[in-house]
Amino acid sequence: MRHLLSIALLGLVVGLGLFGVYQTWFSGQHVALAGTGDNVSGWAWSENIGWISFNCTNENTCANSNYGVGVNASTGNFSGYAWSENIGWIKFDPSGPYPSQPNSSAKLSLGNNQVIGWARACAGAANADCSGGTSPVSGGWDGWIKLRKHASDGGGVPDYGVSVNPATGAFSGWAWGADVVGWVSFDQVVVAPGIFNQPPSTPPGSLRVTAANSADYCGITAFPPVRVNWQFNDPDQGDAQSAFQIQVFQGGNLVVDTGKKTGSSQSYIFQLTGEQLLWNTAYSWQLKVWDSKDTSSSFASGPNFTTPSHHFPAPNFSSQPTSPGIGEQVQFQDQTVFGPGSFSKAWAWDFESNNSVDSSLQNPTHAYAIPGSFQVTLQSSDDVGSCTTVKPLNIGVSLPEWQEISPF
Repeated sequence: MRHLLSIALLGLVVGLGLFGVYQTWFSGQHVALAGTGDNVSGWAWSENIGWISFNCTNENTCANSNYGVGVNASTGNFSGYAWSENIGWIKFDPSGPYPSQPNSSAKLSLGNNQVIGWARACAGAANADCSGGTSPVSGGWDGWIKLRKHASDGGGVPDYGVSVNPATGAFSGWAWGADVVGWVSFDQVVVAPGIFNQPPSTPPGSLRVTAANSADYCGITAFPPVRVNWQFNDPDQGDAQSAFQIQVFQGGNLVVDTGKKTGSSQSYIFQLTGEQLLWNTAYSWQLKVWDSKDTSSSFASGPNFTTPSHHFPAPNFSSQPTSPGIGEQVQFQDQTVFGPGSFSKAWAWDFESNNSVDSSLQNPTHAYAIPGSFQVTLQSSDDVGSCTTVKPLNIGVSLPEWQEISPF
């Protein structure tokens, strides 16, 4: 009986309604136009009404009837018309009111690639553009086609829905169009996969913490400037990193959250106010990245790390006399500031006398044989690392010694 009712309704729609629809769309100007956004092609299949064409390119009929369905890459909204030889135009962005939830026309949820909302066969509508109420010649059939079961439909309705594979653009699954259209398979429908923005990721193992090194740690005594690194990966060709967010935890408690930071760099060092970490402390961290289209990855966990036990040496020194001459002994006085608990302290002095290390004493002396401007280098080291400072020293020509002698 159900199939007989479907056939009867279909006959009524085809016999009374479609002539007006066909005449509206094919006579004079072509209203259903396929533009550059009509990126869906292929065929859907219904046992009740047969094949449904999603683009005039399927049959090379665009010169006579230029139609098509499109999906907006930014919003996921569908637009345009498909065509069935048995029931005519099917509009994928019909206006409401809609029969039930969701209260929207067809839409691709870019987060999970599921198609939701409604399409409508215009032969069931009061107006040929799918607007208005129910067509008076449709026998009560309103033309609505639901693309996915909604939670409000209840447990008595079987699960169904249309989805899209973002890698291939292939549709799959079923829609439901009541008794006239019935179940519609989308397995032969495809959209250009390039319109989808797939989320980026950070490859496993790419998240790293750079070992404490002089480039980052020298000159810093207040807090450890930890540097983290990662790699950005995106399956969409040409998509680059636009932003990132790093969260740091101590014992499970969030202690640093950079928030969403704009930038393409895949390296970051904690050194801003509010990002100060503690010395000799264990931390865990995680990272999220955004692509050029502002789509984010999930948080990925990086390797745990422990900051150094104290700050790197802060080397400094003074020398006497301040204006030494040739052959005069210069006394160098170490003024390095070592971190609390520092051990294995060491000094390496270079007086620019063609030796890499002229002295390893803490407070050495040195005499210069020639005048000139020299660069004195002190490298101070301890158990966590080493840092270097350089100061100029000018050696002048010594004044002649004189002694007053009585002329008598």
